[in-house]
Amino acid sequence: MNKKRLNCWTKGAIVTSLLLGAGSGLFGQDAATQPDASTKALQAASSSSSDDETITLSPFEVYSSKDRGYTATSTLAGTRLRTDLRDVGAAISAVTKNFIQDTGVTNAGTLLTYLPDTEVAGVHGNFSGFGNSGTISENYINPQSTTRVRGLDNADNTRGYFLSSIPWDAFNIDRVDAVRGPNAILYGLGSPAGIINTTLNEAEFRNFTNVEFRWGRFSSGRVSLDTNQVVVPQQLAIRLDAEYSATHYQQKPSFNKDNRQYIALKFTPKFLNNDVVSTMIKVNDERGTINSNNPEQSPPDDLITPWFNPKEANKFVSDPMADWTANGLGPTLSTHGVINTNPATAVPTGKGQTSYTDGSVNPYYQPWMGTMGFQGGTTLLTGVGATTPGGLTFWQPQLGIGSYASVNGHAINGIPYNQVNGVSGYALYAQHANLPYWQAGLYKDRYLTDPTVFDFYNNMIEGDNARQWQRWNAGSISIEQNFFNNRFGYQLAGHQEQYHSGQWSLFGGPGSINIVTDAYNVDGTPNANFGKPFITGNGHYSNFSTDEQRTDIRFTAYGELRGRDFFAPDSMMARMFGVQRFTGMLSADKDYRENKSWALFATDPSYNALYNQGQTQIQNLLNYTPNIVSFLGSSMANATTASGAFLNYASKITMPTQGATEQWIAKWTAPSSVDPAATWTNAAGATLTNADNPANYQGWTTVPVHVLSAFNGDINQLYTGGQKEQTQVSSKSFVWQGFFADGDIVPLVGIRKDTVRTAYAQPNITANGTYDLLDPNYRIGSAAVESGITRTYSVVLHVPKRIMAKLPLDMDLSVFFNQSQNFQPGGGRVDVYGNAIADPSGKTHDAGVGIGFLGQKIVFKVNHFDTRISNASMNGLSTWDLGASVLWNWEFDQFYKNSYGQSWQNAFLPINGQTAEQAAAQQAAAVAAVDQMATDPLVQKFIKAWKVTNSGTSWQTVGGSYNPPAGFAQTQDTESKGWEYELTANVTNNWTVTANASRATATTSNIGGTALNEWVNHWNSLMQGPAGDIRLWWGGSTTTSRSDFTGTFMSGWSLAQLGAGADVSELRPWHFNLVSNYYFSRTFLKGLNIGGAYRWSSRDVLGYPTTLDSNNVYHFDLTHPFYGRKETAVDLWTGYDFKPGKKTKWHVQLNVRNAFASKQLIPITVEPDGTPAAYKIPEPLDWQLTVRVSF
Repeated sequence: MNKKRLNCWTKGAIVTSLLLGAGSGLFGQDAATQPDASTKALQAASSSSSDDETITLSPFEVYSSKDRGYTATSTLAGTRLRTDLRDVGAAISAVTKNFIQDTGVTNAGTLLTYLPDTEVAGVHGNFSGFGNSGTISENYINPQSTTRVRGLDNADNTRGYFLSSIPWDAFNIDRVDAVRGPNAILYGLGSPAGIINTTLNEAEFRNFTNVEFRWGRFSSGRVSLDTNQVVVPQQLAIRLDAEYSATHYQQKPSFNKDNRQYIALKFTPKFLNNDVVSTMIKVNDERGTINSNNPEQSPPDDLITPWFNPKEANKFVSDPMADWTANGLGPTLSTHGVINTNPATAVPTGKGQTSYTDGSVNPYYQPWMGTMGFQGGTTLLTGVGATTPGGLTFWQPQLGIGSYASVNGHAINGIPYNQVNGVSGYALYAQHANLPYWQAGLYKDRYLTDPTVFDFYNNMIEGDNARQWQRWNAGSISIEQNFFNNRFGYQLAGHQEQYHSGQWSLFGGPGSINIVTDAYNVDGTPNANFGKPFITGNGHYSNFSTDEQRTDIRFTAYGELRGRDFFAPDSMMARMFGVQRFTGMLSADKDYRENKSWALFATDPSYNALYNQGQTQIQNLLNYTPNIVSFLGSSMANATTASGAFLNYASKITMPTQGATEQWIAKWTAPSSVDPAATWTNAAGATLTNADNPANYQGWTTVPVHVLSAFNGDINQLYTGGQKEQTQVSSKSFVWQGFFADGDIVPLVGIRKDTVRTAYAQPNITANGTYDLLDPNYRIGSAAVESGITRTYSVVLHVPKRIMAKLPLDMDLSVFFNQSQNFQPGGGRVDVYGNAIADPSGKTHDAGVGIGFLGQKIVFKVNHFDTRISNASMNGLSTWDLGASVLWNWEFDQFYKNSYGQSWQNAFLPINGQTAEQAAAQQAAAVAAVDQMATDPLVQKFIKAWKVTNSGTSWQTVGGSYNPPAGFAQTQDTESKGWEYELTANVTNNWTVTANASRATATTSNIGGTALNEWVNHWNSLMQGPAGDIRLWWGGSTTTSRSDFTGTFMSGWSLAQLGAGADVSELRPWHFNLVSNYYFSRTFLKGLNIGGAYRWSSRDVLGYPTTLDSNNVYHFDLTHPFYGRKETAVDLWTGYDFKPGKKTKWHVQLNVRNAFASKQLIPITVEPDGTPAAYKIPEPLDWQLTVRVSF
């Protein structure tokens, strides 16, 4: 926290209170009056008593001391002023301190599973948040921040109704309020799904200390302190809270270490508190750090078991030489080279291509073949248990002069282009094998289900090669004054927060287990690592950080009009008029955020220049980044199954900064008299050219390698992205809440206006291709301005007491209706063309009935809701692939044009049965079609918005680039309908019960938004024509612009479009939770408490069968869904209170969470036939023993 600013706020608040307090004397003492009969219900909660104090509570706060068991009596979540929950029409669930202590929850990840219609990710969560994409992407930094309310979206995290990025912890939490659906009063802007608000501990005018020790399963531990001291009786108090926890999980070597400190002050100066005015100043400050290697929620991607399956990969073996031999001659070594010729064209081919270069079908094609990653540069092999990689090897052969080395298109001495091979994921296999519906993106990678291959229950595949961190400090200050027994008053509150988070990951987790399928190296020697299982990564794509600073100030004022102000105190008119409460609010909020991403490692520019014709760019030459291969076990080449392997997780790896590698240097060293295009016959009798003769090159050379490392001070050369964003919000709102007819009729109207100013900055790209985040010109620019007006209407009708008195059990009955809306600042969001798009907005209708028994000891509430979110940002579609399709289509069009100066070597070769003439005609038509697109208006709009540029030289000179428009967003609409049921009961003074159930359906529509739909449809139509025939990488490639766009973007787009009208992913329609605790206050069991919880959710819809209509349009068959399974969890606890002394109280409690845990994996996604693809690892049984000492 900025101490100087806090001190400034403190001084300003004190001066303001002195001035207003002095002015309060002008009203005189006689004006104070006692509340009349119509306000008794409103004032009932206005006093709090303890052994040491009896005070009048401020309307700006609620106290847990007024809650009974699990039943909260009031909330600030209705109007920002304390209001009885029974008078609020919005859907609010209040969690009390007793509930938190009984269940043993400590954070959102453990609490939210008990709340109605609320989902949370993480180890203890009830959903994964992975979505329905082909591969899994996990939130490792703060998994419990991935939430979903009513199947819609993330709920906002707030502290004292200020937005916050800090993950809350129970050590300083007094209560939690979960508000479902939009609410224009609390948050005219924010997540339309709702908020999870935490009320922090405040200093109290009594002395107490609580020390808590906790031991848990997997050697976890936690200690916390909560101490409160009165400095000046009834005037000044201080509260100190602290917490340290070291949480370990079932998966080794995961951990989470959490350390926090918190201080709160309360000052009620005596000279500013009297019968006319009450004055209170409150200050708090929190600081915390979290360091973690959080566990993986899913098993690793399974690329190993298909290799052993005779019906799938069938243990195929790849050979960088023999696999390219079309005539079956096998390798013939010659100066580290091989001769592999196709009888028709003398051009190599192999298992990785569908056809030979003469156009005939390749019978050796293996669709399961894939690379071991994005490998092309130096590969560092790490043995089992080793920490330092060894064996720097350049696996990819170098080519000759020009781009592909020879007149005939083959490589030096016939060495084919090759990358280290392995097994491809199932989604890519489906594309290679042309399985039905692959174009619709329906195939998912398969994730490991056999723990005897790798025990994912007890181990993280990535091992100790990742870290996450969070750092923060936050402080709040408020001054409030209330006049004439809360007839009117104000609060001025400020909040400041600094939050930093980030992560790095070598393998990108959860990773893929693959197996080496290359029997030989590229130089013809046997591969000693053939058959070894491995995980690979290069540390490029999972390293990022966020720095955020929030500053908020809010002024709230209220006033009441009462019937007795206008009519005789006991008259009918006074009772009918009741109390009318008016609240106004002004606020200003500023949020500054900077995001950074970087590569962990890269070879230095000189190394890159050696292999890429003088280019020195780091960012654009990812192929030359060192790739880590961590072997997980010994060779399985002779095994018949992967089961029983019990592979290790990856060793902790330390990247060397210096090394040397043996590589083939394709540097032309022949005399100038040697013509590269002249005929040359090699030792095997093949007629090639001098460009293929290895004797004309530098050849095999020991090359020094220097590795840049983000860990060793090189991070400024390794940034791969960055963005700065600043959002400023000014808001004003007005609320009227009436209490007519003795409080039996409670209408509410709220209106709010928010004005948002958002500005961005993006860094420039340096000469080496990375981003310059130190550039002094990298700063926030002009702001885009947005504004919106939102409204809330609600009414609660209580059946009059004189009617309910005729019914048994001291019943009361209420009917409520609520309609509210809000909008979420889009942060300057733009569409695919760079045009501004409307902000996300939400609207909800809630209506239901509340029934109370035994004087509200038992409360049952039924709510029907219809909540809609429009223009919400969506995830899951690849922005990178959307831009790459346009860029590559353009670049490879240039590759085949004479203007490149090397047209003799860049030409379409016959494929798939083509003749040479047909291939040439196809090339001419494709190039002409791409050139024609230069006049296409939509293409030009896209190129301008995305800043698509092309170098205009050789394709290997990766000079082309693009940048999505700042703020580019893909949007969708979602609607959720359903029912919510809540029961809270203090059945007896000793027995507390709470239960809730919810039934929801949530569907999406308008997926992508209007502009993106227009662009995708247009570009896809162009790709279906001749322009889509542009071949990528080389003239004999079977990968075209069309197939690449279909496989990388359109498949995911089609899958998203198929979801329109279907349930959102992982939606379990029904949820039910029951929590109960009984405390024994007499007999020999006195001091004992026992309790438990039951959590149940219905089966979820994982997918649908797919059909293809006569117009070749895919559809889901929504009438025959593929279901998951029901989920059940039981939590148990027992505790014991005892007093070893008069002033000391001990409480010992054992909690067992998920007592009857199952190891059965939870399916998340399915293949087109309904077979599960991805899974969530179920929550394991967990226990914790807590000892709390109070004095």
